[in-house]
Amino acid sequence: MIPGGLSWEDLLHPLYQKYKNHITWGDQDLLNIIFHYNPECLFTFPCLWNYRPDHCMYGSNCKEAEEEGVSILHGNRGVYHDDKQPAFRVIYDAIRDYPLEDNLFQSLFYPIQTKFLDTVNTLCGRIPQVFLKQVEKSMRQVYELKVIRHVRPHH
Repeated sequence: MIPGGLSWEDLLHPLYQKYKNHITWGDQDLLNIIFHYNPECLFTFPCLWNYRPDHCMYGSNCKEAEEEGVSILHGNRGVYHDDKQPAFRVIYDAIRDYPLEDNLFQSLFYPIQTKFLDTVNTLCGRIPQVFLKQVEKSMRQVYELKVIRHVRPHH
């Protein structure tokens, strides 16, 4: 059990001193050591809340994301900045380039849909609903809130 009242520094520093010559991933290795001995303190996110390239690059292996769409897209392996997984980069580029004052569907969603057509030759690009379902749902909610707020009579 993790001793109560310890700060992260108090916990991590002794582990770092002990394992610094044997760890590859730095802080991630130290966290893995802590949670190995304290599994009750770890919450593992379902894949749709931490969707990574390995969930689709060798074939789809996150059924929840296929059904519900991705809620958090994890850009590890440099996928937002290289061409190895273009489906991930499409989302990143669209959000990066989106003019915040514009219409969400016209300026963000429809261009993402169109750019996804260029990714169908990849395993991740063959399952666009994984990437687009939650984006569309969120945009519809924002749109509905905006419309309802502006149509409602003021008191």
